[in-house]
Amino acid sequence: MAKSSLGSGMKASEDLVTLADVSGGADKALEQVKADDLPDELKGKSKEQQKAVIEQNQQKRATIQKQISELSKKRAAHLKDESKKAGAPAKDAFDSEVATIVREKGEAVGLSYE
Repeated sequence: MAKSSLGSGMKASEDLVTLADVSGGADKALEQVKADDLPDELKGKSKEQQKAVIEQNQQKRATIQKQISELSKKRAAHLKDESKKAGAPAKDAFDSEVATIVREKGEAVGLSYE
């Protein structure tokens, strides 16, 4: 499986924003990356400017993740409401059979579904 990269030599799972999150901040993330491996957006900037860009991207990512979470909750609620409106599926419907099997298998390993 090919590894995607960000810039030269950085794996996608190790982008600077993620690295800053897991390493304790933008300063520590920048210490771990060679200047040649920095994205073009950060090359030629001072450490303070680089840190500011990374922190700004962390804030953007947090905002987007929050929006995704909120939309996911709204979607789940909408689907639940639509399911109630549609009424109970026929017992022999494919979806109903799959849901039953998934619930049974999940309960066997300690999972529960709402």
